Amino acid sequence: MNCFHRLFVLLLVLMPLLAPGRCLAAGRNLLLVIADDLGADSLAMLNLDPSARQAPTPTLEMLRSKGVLFRRCYSHPTCSPTRASLLTGRYPFRHGIGYAIANPSDPQLRAEEWTLPKAIGPGYRHAQLGKWHLSYGNDDPRAIAGWSHFAGSIAGAIPNYDRWPKVVDGTLTAGYSTYATTDCVDDARTWISGQGTNRWLLWLAFNAAHTPLHKPPRNLHSYDALPDSAAVAQTNPRPYFEAMVESLDTELGRLLEAVDLSETTVVFVGDNGSTGAVIQPPYSSSRAKGTLYEGGLRVPMIIAGADVVSPGRTSDAVLHLTDVYATLLDLAGVPPDQWAKAGSRIDSRSFAAIARNEPFSPSLAGVLSENFSSAIPDDVAGRMAVDARYKLIQFKTGTMEFYDLLADPLEQTNRIASLAGDAGATEAVTRLKGWLATWAEPPVLTAAGMEAGGFRVSAQQPMGITLSLERSGRPDGGWTSVVGAVRTVEADRVTWLDPDGGGQAYYRVVTMVP
Repeated sequence: MNCFHRLFVLLLVLMPLLAPGRCLAAGRNLLLVIADDLGADSLAMLNLDPSARQAPTPTLEMLRSKGVLFRRCYSHPTCSPTRASLLTGRYPFRHGIGYAIANPSDPQLRAEEWTLPKAIGPGYRHAQLGKWHLSYGNDDPRAIAGWSHFAGSIAGAIPNYDRWPKVVDGTLTAGYSTYATTDCVDDARTWISGQGTNRWLLWLAFNAAHTPLHKPPRNLHSYDALPDSAAVAQTNPRPYFEAMVESLDTELGRLLEAVDLSETTVVFVGDNGSTGAVIQPPYSSSRAKGTLYEGGLRVPMIIAGADVVSPGRTSDAVLHLTDVYATLLDLAGVPPDQWAKAGSRIDSRSFAAIARNEPFSPSLAGVLSENFSSAIPDDVAGRMAVDARYKLIQFKTGTMEFYDLLADPLEQTNRIASLAGDAGATEAVTRLKGWLATWAEPPVLTAAGMEAGGFRVSAQQPMGITLSLERSGRPDGGWTSVVGAVRTVEADRVTWLDPDGGGQAYYRVVTMVP
């Protein structure tokens, strides 16, 4: 009886500590804000080049003061791959989206992907607002990604910020007339106010500052002298881009007026580098959005609010937007064994430790960016691996470029052919090549069998990865490279014909470091 009495008293003491509606969630509210086509070159807090001209962004400066600014954050070169990686925690070679989706025949997000709203569990309410750009179905954000609520635009760009196709939970309004940047915040404030005491996750993806470039409503920016002319915006795009960035910042400030930062953690990111038409020095227009160079990949990221300890800091940790996935789940209290679906793998690494001002020691201190599609030239398509100092780009043509970013941050000197005598650089090339080989799905065999000339094996060859054919007399070891095989490559498929094939032999196809 005494034991029962003590247990009952203990329960009475603990119950008041559990706020109604919050007992299932360990973390705070989570707000992910995505700016479109806003590279690291286009914020004064990241770009110190004296010839660069920047929009006023007081809201982002406030978030910086209340959080951590990341100075080495990478994206993929275009929008759709980055958004798919944010949503799944997986690199493009896993989720299949390697370039901005432009038509229904392009690879799109698959329903079997394990996404943020699926992984975060019942302790959080969730919604996505704003730009989707991961498939073409009006209800795909809910049916495929698993969001409970969606309101925004489906395609990669809206035709006009003042008249655009808005979808709300699968229902399309063709000529919606609220200014798109303002509408995102209107929807966000309404949705947040309806959550009461429940914990929530909100993905808010602005269309700004993506084209069409234009002069926003006058109350949102300070660029009053700009002509309200689409033709002028095309010939002199940068000030219109800045006005759109300032308008985004103004509306973000209006949203944060409705958000309690003592109970909410905010992550602000850009989805890829700025376009060549508006990119600022020190980057060039030929190395902007759509490329694997720093101007196409370096993006702003700030984490601020409830989970940040000792705000006002900067971090030079090498991160990728793919890492936001694990970080949000970590902050939400989701155990790591629930971040991936059974039998699946993620590439995301939580940087919650940096927010908490704790040591950050990832198992792999580098990241991958990818750029692949049948719609882009082979000398643009490729993969990039980078660590704290060195960067290796491997183009689909087979060409490689290697840069020491510490000595050459603008990638002016390709050192791949001049490594002799530099042990550190030589080791880095080997290491980064190894990472690229690791970041690849296992080879897929497409055909195998005997024919008159020997034994033929065909396999799909992932971009940037070299495959090798090996043979053994037994299935459990003793593998050697088939040096006498005739090797042919067509598009993304490689075929070997082993003239010595025959009898009892086993073959396997393996990846090798080029």
